[in-house]
Order: sequence, then structure tokens, then C-alpha cells
Amino acid sequence: MDWQSTNKSQTGIFSQYLTKEQQREFLKIADEFYAERNVIFAYPVHGGFMGYDATKKSFGFYPFYDSLAPEFETYETIKELTQRKSAVNLTPP
Repeated sequence: MDWQSTNKSQTGIFSQYLTKEQQREFLKIADEFYAERNVIFAYPVHGGFMGYDATKKSFGFYPFYDSLAPEFETYETIKELTQRKSAVNLTPP
């Protein structure tokens, strides 16, 4: 996901317009979509400017996306998705 100076960027839309539940569901959908196409999806763990006009900020004040922030709470979903991939990759053929 990319970021710019406005909340109309990918990170801005993801963080400002989607609920916590929609963000978690989007991550699952995007992860599967890209995996089927052999593309590595970069999870939004920390960072990504949400825009100067962002109103929902990490920990109430930080204008950069943080998956651990109570406003978003996507870290556990990201962890689950990465652990699932690790388990698949470690399973012998």
C-alpha cells in the first residue's frame, strides 16, 4: 500500500474509511488475492503516512499507520496470516 499527503491515498482510505473489522477482512482478501498470483503482499504493520487530513490517528495522535494502535487493531490478523504462511512453507512435501 502506498501513502501520500492526503487521506485519499491507499493507506489513507484503508485507515480512515474502513472499520477495524473491514481492515482485518481486507488484509485476508488481499493476502489471498496476491498469494494466488505469486505476489508478496507487504503487510501494513507500522508506518505509512495516513495524510495531513487524517482524523483517525494511531494512539490518538500519531499520523502514521500502526497495526497495534487501538484505532486499528490489525496486528493479530497480520500475525495470523504470516504464521499460516510459515506453517505452509515448513511443511515437508
